Amino acid sequence: ATCLTQMNSPAASAITATRSLIDNSVGGALHRGRWLIISAHNCFVTGDPDGASRYLSEARSVAEQSGSSRLSFELGLAFAEHWMRLHDLERATSELASLEVSAAKEPAALRAQFAKMMARLFLLQERPAEGLRWAEEALRIAQPAGFTGANLRAYEIELIYALAANQNLAEAIDLAKQHPSEPRLAIELCLRFLLEGESELVLLRDGLQVAARLGFVNLFDRARGVMARICAAALANDIEPVFVRQVIELKQLKPPPLAGASWPWPVRIFTLGGFRLDIQGERYRPTHKAQDKPLELLKLLVTCQAMGRASSEKGCLAERLWPDAEAENARKSLDMTLARLRRLPSHQCRRLHLA
Repeated sequence: ATCLTQMNSPAASAITATRSLIDNSVGGALHRGRWLIISAHNCFVTGDPDGASRYLSEARSVAEQSGSSRLSFELGLAFAEHWMRLHDLERATSELASLEVSAAKEPAALRAQFAKMMARLFLLQERPAEGLRWAEEALRIAQPAGFTGANLRAYEIELIYALAANQNLAEAIDLAKQHPSEPRLAIELCLRFLLEGESELVLLRDGLQVAARLGFVNLFDRARGVMARICAAALANDIEPVFVRQVIELKQLKPPPLAGASWPWPVRIFTLGGFRLDIQGERYRPTHKAQDKPLELLKLLVTCQAMGRASSEKGCLAERLWPDAEAENARKSLDMTLARLRRLPSHQCRRLHLA
């Protein structure tokens, strides 16, 4: 597989060395399926999501042919995690829903993993209260199930994210301090910055310096509102701007309320000192006169918003833009112009709403 040639880790070497055992069907279906799941994970972390999908699909074939319920359950968890990494929450929800009934019959270790995946899904869906409940349940099961060391800390991190997403910042800080490490130090410092009312910039600077040095882009991965606030404050104060913009892009963060001009907006509209439209950092200039009409519509919409009219009636807009046209023709022209306007910035102008 292509992804194997991209790996330089001991895990990758072990996968490469043992591939023949899988090809020759050495070992039971559960062992072969687990090998494929681990291979999928390594593909994803080395930047080959397509390779990860191929391994998981191969594992699903093994599970279906063998009828192994244990492998099917573990594979469902792996698929759910895979879809969440690809931001496909609908498929992740479907995978976990198919496991919910059988989860109660699984060993404690798998029940803990299921609870952790549920917590992660709810947090990514921005349903923090449910995410916190599942994160607490996951850690409660994991401890007596025998999870220790780095495995147990993964459950603690999920709970830290859930606490932060629910604005339980002091509790999240206390949990982050329990097992000191550089990633947890970055988390602690950034949370302390928020807890102190976003006034102690030295905390934010120190925390993001650690995160940037580590390449810790998953900082508050499931506490997206918290991460957005941290990123906005960092950009406003020119703190680790390259790293912060990378996090915003990778995690597809939405801007927090009152995010300022430093936020990497895909679309910027300037109205003072002359009208200007920037798309992805470049000024938009119509290539011919026929493309002026979408900008005229945009100017009219901005004017309506400035006057306190968040949405505008189409008939009124059509009359203003095509005063000499018949009402039906003006409405058709408006629909075509609106479609062209929405295509300009690819996605941002889809947020425009007409009643």
